[in-house]
Amino acid sequence: MDAPAAPVRPAASTPLGVWLLLAGGVLVVLGAALVVLVRVLRRRRRVRFAV
Repeated sequence: MDAPAAPVRPAASTPLGVWLLLAGGVLVVLGAALVVLVRVLRRRRRVRFAV
């Protein structure tokens, strides 16, 4: 079996798809945190005015 003409080496940078998946995951986590924050603030406001 002949050796390949050019040496095989790993890619210098991560593929674009990996960055897109990471960015999407970050957006999902931030969106969920924002929803939770809004719900907590609304609940506190309701309790404060109900007393």
